Amino acid sequence: EVIPIMDILTNKLNAAIQDTSLHIAGRSAAARGRVILDKYYSKTDESIMYRMAMSKPPFHLRALPTNTSAEWAIA
Repeated sequence: EVIPIMDILTNKLNAAIQDTSLHIAGRSAAARGRVILDKYYSKTDESIMYRMAMSKPPFHLRALPTNTSAEWAIA
Protein backbone atom coordinates (compact mmCIF):
# COMPACT_ATOMS: atom_id res chain seq x y z
CA GLU A 1 0.00 0.00 0.00
CA VAL A 2 1.07 3.55 -0.66
CA ILE A 3 0.54 6.45 1.69
CA PRO A 4 -0.58 9.30 -0.62
CA ILE A 5 0.89 12.12 1.46
CA MET A 6 4.30 10.46 1.30
CA ASP A 7 4.17 10.56 -2.50
CA ILE A 8 3.19 14.23 -2.45
CA LEU A 9 6.00 15.12 -0.04
CA THR A 10 8.52 13.08 -2.02
CA ASN A 11 7.56 14.85 -5.24
CA LYS A 12 7.80 18.30 -3.63
CA LEU A 13 11.19 17.53 -2.11
CA ASN A 14 12.48 16.12 -5.40
CA ALA A 15 11.35 19.27 -7.21
CA ALA A 16 13.15 21.45 -4.64
CA ILE A 17 16.33 19.37 -4.91
CA GLN A 18 16.37 19.76 -8.71
CA ASP A 19 15.42 23.47 -8.73
CA THR A 20 18.68 25.26 -9.57
CA SER A 21 17.11 28.66 -8.86
CA LEU A 22 17.05 27.82 -5.13
CA HIS A 23 20.00 28.60 -2.89
CA ILE A 24 22.29 25.63 -2.29
CA ALA A 25 21.33 25.65 1.41
CA GLY A 26 17.65 25.23 0.48
CA ARG A 27 18.43 22.40 -1.93
CA SER A 28 20.61 20.71 0.70
CA ALA A 29 17.83 21.01 3.28
CA ALA A 30 15.39 19.44 0.82
CA ALA A 31 17.84 16.58 0.20
CA ARG A 32 18.20 16.00 3.95
CA GLY A 33 14.42 16.13 4.32
CA ARG A 34 14.11 13.46 1.64
CA VAL A 35 16.52 11.19 3.53
CA ILE A 36 14.51 11.62 6.74
CA LEU A 37 11.20 11.09 4.92
CA ASP A 38 12.50 7.86 3.41
CA LYS A 39 13.71 6.73 6.84
CA TYR A 40 10.28 7.14 8.42
CA TYR A 41 8.43 5.75 5.40
CA SER A 42 10.48 2.56 5.63
CA LYS A 43 9.48 2.25 9.29
CA THR A 44 5.80 1.99 8.37
CA ASP A 45 6.48 -1.52 7.09
CA GLU A 46 7.88 -2.45 10.50
CA SER A 47 4.93 -0.99 12.42
CA ILE A 48 2.45 -3.57 13.67
CA MET A 49 -0.28 -0.93 13.89
CA TYR A 50 0.24 0.08 10.26
CA ARG A 51 0.12 -3.54 9.12
CA MET A 52 -3.06 -4.15 11.09
CA ALA A 53 -4.70 -1.02 9.66
CA MET A 54 -3.81 -1.99 6.10
CA SER A 55 -5.01 -5.58 6.48
CA LYS A 56 -8.49 -4.79 7.83
CA PRO A 57 -11.37 -4.05 5.48
CA PRO A 58 -12.96 -0.61 5.88
CA PHE A 59 -15.83 -0.51 8.37
CA HIS A 60 -18.11 1.36 5.97
CA LEU A 61 -18.28 -1.69 3.71
CA ARG A 62 -20.16 -3.71 6.30
CA ALA A 63 -23.88 -3.96 5.68
CA LEU A 64 -26.34 -2.69 8.28
CA PRO A 65 -28.48 -5.38 9.91
CA THR A 66 -31.84 -5.65 8.16
CA ASN A 67 -33.88 -5.33 11.36
CA THR A 68 -32.57 -1.87 12.30
CA SER A 69 -33.10 1.58 10.88
CA ALA A 70 -30.39 4.11 10.06
CA GLU A 71 -32.08 6.95 12.01
CA TRP A 72 -29.09 7.14 14.38
CA ALA A 73 -26.85 8.10 11.44
CA ILE A 74 -28.96 11.18 10.58
CA ALA A 75 -28.52 12.85 14.00
